[in-house]
Amino acid sequence: HEGFGRHVDRFIGFELGPMFVPYGRIYSLDAYEGLLGIPACTGAKHASLSRALEWDRLALRDRVRPDFRVFTGNDLAID
Repeated sequence: HEGFGRHVDRFIGFELGPMFVPYGRIYSLDAYEGLLGIPACTGAKHASLSRALEWDRLALRDRVRPDFRVFTGNDLAID
């Protein structure tokens, strides 16, 4: 992602869980923090159906990079 970010002005990351596609994966919180460290990465969509994982990402964003956008793909609930 960091290499990609050197070749584009900006991009949005995407996490898609294996419940949606067999090759899907959700990043560890450490890996997600790495995305926040890439200036060209302006945000990421998270689709795991886990509200707890979304809240973890929001807390990390608030602490590390408040301008980073966390987009939800949670079809079960948003609050």
